[in-house]
Amino acid sequence: MLKLNAAARDRMAIAAGLRRGQFMLKSDIDAPDEIVALLKQGRQAPAGADVAALRTAVTAAAGFNAGDLRPFDGPATFHAVYEGHAPDGRAIMVRASVTSHEDVACAMGLNDRIHSACASAAVSTPGQIACDMTHEHVSYDFEVVDRIQGTSLNRLEPQEDAFRARLADVGEALARCHLGVPTQGFGLLDPRAAMSPDAPLTGTCATWAAYLGNHAEEHIHILRDHAEIDGETASRITERFAELSDIDGVSPCLLHGDTTAANIMLDGSGGIVLLDWEDALSGDPLFDLAALATFHPVERHPHIFEGYRRMRPTPRDQARVYWLYFLRISVAKQVHRIRFGLNTHPRHERARERIFLALGHLESTACAYC
Repeated sequence: MLKLNAAARDRMAIAAGLRRGQFMLKSDIDAPDEIVALLKQGRQAPAGADVAALRTAVTAAAGFNAGDLRPFDGPATFHAVYEGHAPDGRAIMVRASVTSHEDVACAMGLNDRIHSACASAAVSTPGQIACDMTHEHVSYDFEVVDRIQGTSLNRLEPQEDAFRARLADVGEALARCHLGVPTQGFGLLDPRAAMSPDAPLTGTCATWAAYLGNHAEEHIHILRDHAEIDGETASRITERFAELSDIDGVSPCLLHGDTTAANIMLDGSGGIVLLDWEDALSGDPLFDLAALATFHPVERHPHIFEGYRRMRPTPRDQARVYWLYFLRISVAKQVHRIRFGLNTHPRHERARERIFLALGHLESTACAYC
């Protein structure tokens, strides 16, 4: 149940315009410095948040009293997360936007539409019980969702064989989504589709090339200015990015866009559940596979494709396009790490190596598994 008012609809329209010019929310958020600083701090609550007020707002939106609602201790960038129970004992979570900036806050309005579309494709996502974007009871957007009972995929990472098997299952889940949820347009989704149950999920860009080109040159300059790459590498990336405009004939479908292991759960029966769809977009299925692969060492990539091909074949001539997508995403992720102050994290060097991995494959054109 989505609650909107005139102000919320206006914010959705603003968000659509902002998202049209973005490649990735975390690298391209068009927000004032104070909001970016807030997000960099990893704030676990919206400004001025009060749990008692949130409980009242949840009661008004969802129709039940979640009296035991309390902060949930877990990582989040754009949302504060709370856990609790409905009166019937059902476990719930409340996700509250830590900022009211439009391109961050408005995306959750689409989650019920995404859940319904995924359910029709036999893809599991958390069910949305309610979403309130009116700011009538609290000064931020929030949603109430079913809490998935299970295990986060990242807990399996020390068990390499088990992790690779589950990664194949994630590939299969993405294939089901790509087969079963066609979309219109390209790029980050237009949140205004939430206003009408009959409106298709639609990207905010007119062409796939336009989406891929969003901030591409700027991203290269940022990496160069922060000494992440040298001039010769910048030229190599620029040359490869020029090839992105040659990719055509894409039949768009729903892409998750942020399949980090923290956004993947194993439910009580061992099934895959995909969480956190704020980065969802409309585009080429191969882009989603490349996005998933950027989270993992190259030795795991074949397992992603193995699982995907259980449901859906992949084109024979896809290697070049796959590594172009991998490069484009890796560059944007490195910009995100710089903007959010993560460039001193121990994983930063490994993240930068993704760029050189992609360049190497593009220059050799060899890829045994894709």
